[in-house]
Amino acid sequence: MFGSCKMKGEVSGATFPRNQRELKRAGSKWLTLVLQQNGTLSPGVHVENVLLEDFNNGGLLGEMCIVHVSYSGKTDAPIKMMAKFRPPDFETRVTTALFDICEHEFDFYRSVQPILAEKGIRCPKMVFGDFSRRSASFIFLLEFVDAKFHRIQSDDCVSEGRDEMIFLQLAKLHATFWGGKDKSIEFIPPVNDGPNKVIPSVARKHLKTFYSDLCAQESNKASPEMQAMIAEMCGPQLLKLLDHFANSEWLTMFHGDPRADNWFFEETNGSEVKRSPTSTNRNIGVLDWQLMNKGFAGIDLSWVFSTTIDLGTDEQQVRGKELVRIYYAELVRLGTINPDTMKLDAFEQELALAHLYSMAKVIIGAGGLDKNDANTIEVMTFLCRRCLQAMQAHGTLEAFTAFKEGKLLSQQTKSAAVDTGAIEIRTRP
Repeated sequence: MFGSCKMKGEVSGATFPRNQRELKRAGSKWLTLVLQQNGTLSPGVHVENVLLEDFNNGGLLGEMCIVHVSYSGKTDAPIKMMAKFRPPDFETRVTTALFDICEHEFDFYRSVQPILAEKGIRCPKMVFGDFSRRSASFIFLLEFVDAKFHRIQSDDCVSEGRDEMIFLQLAKLHATFWGGKDKSIEFIPPVNDGPNKVIPSVARKHLKTFYSDLCAQESNKASPEMQAMIAEMCGPQLLKLLDHFANSEWLTMFHGDPRADNWFFEETNGSEVKRSPTSTNRNIGVLDWQLMNKGFAGIDLSWVFSTTIDLGTDEQQVRGKELVRIYYAELVRLGTINPDTMKLDAFEQELALAHLYSMAKVIIGAGGLDKNDANTIEVMTFLCRRCLQAMQAHGTLEAFTAFKEGKLLSQQTKSAAVDTGAIEIRTRP
């Protein structure tokens, strides 16, 4: 049925559609079979018709289409789903397979998404999914989200309290997996593993074009001191930084790409709209879980600032500091951290340092994108400007100097703990 495919999925034990063309050919008969097998459809109801709609703006890491379904009888099964398959081009397939990006997303929907749903953290449910790890091919049938999305280029992408909603949801997500030891996330790599191992060499490679190509308009506004710090960071210091974040006392599973256009608001399908207007997770959800890591929780916050939130004015900087305090207070409220031992000023210092990691991702992203695409230029311009603003507003120069000298508050705390342990060992009888 599915071309020359001989690889069987680990869920169904059978071959499955590997792309939109094969899903169209499989049609209602195959969809009825798998939805009945996983309990989505009762035995007395079958799929009558399947209509596929092209969806070409589904991102870089997969082929996607919208699936419209009609049934023979009454059912709670979804009538609209999003289908996702492996990337159509060979180079992207190699990259995603090399670092298990799609595999991690599949494991996320199977093992982590149900946990998040119980915690009131909204993300799409996988209606059906299958994966062949040997061939790195897969199919996800995800519930379709009917909600409002906001582009990061929009001036009001985080207006009307959406910025606060994002920070509160990130606090709840991070609190759920605080410490990173939960067995359900064992498959998620630490921030200094997987694709991040190649970041220093790739960052150095693209640093020159950073000041002459996609980001030239904004990157050249950086002071000489800032440019020198960025150049120094694009080397061994970045590996040290990633090791530092992988062993953070603020360690958790983080989303990896929580910029504004990966969040959805005012959802109109499902039960999510019934949430209380005063709830901290009211009518907000998040997509795109391919880039999850374990490490310093503030990496997510840094990426929100670096992609989504302007900090160019005094008023904006005041709001930015308020958002960090809101996030921190939510961790305290949830009982995740003890404010007597895990201070806000220490977190703010680590957050300032995390902007260097965000900048490395901006540099790498700018170096690998099509400079002839107007939307790409626009997006990278926003990212570069906001990342530089965040570094300036949060004192990244000072934090980086302290990091190199071993004088971060977190480094001093660890050093004191080691010294105390050594004293205890020496004084034992």
